[in-house]
Amino acid sequence: MAIINWKGPRTEVTSFEKHKLTDEAFLLIEGTVHLMVFKNDREDFDVFQMKKNSVYNILKNTWHAVVLEGKCKVVVVEKRDTHLNDDTRRVLTPDEKEKITQALKNSSFDKINS
Repeated sequence: MAIINWKGPRTEVTSFEKHKLTDEAFLLIEGTVHLMVFKNDREDFDVFQMKKNSVYNILKNTWHAVVLEGKCKVVVVEKRDTHLNDDTRRVLTPDEKEKITQALKNSSFDKINS
């Protein structure tokens, strides 16, 4: 388990990650955080504006990313060495980055389908 204490501008999404051996869970304690989940390896994704005190479980083998805005605090639950031994990253294409930027502009909804 870890706690992310973010106190900066909106983070930029340049890649997505997945874990082959374990799920990963996020719990928003404070602030604004968006969770992005690809529905398949390259095509459609959903953007969720996380709700405070709600748990979001990302199943293993699911491409995902988080966007942190301003001051926020997020609890991350995963196996102890996941980020060292079970972290596969995929760099986004320019088209995917643009779709994500547009989705975040419309992120007042709980879920946005691209």
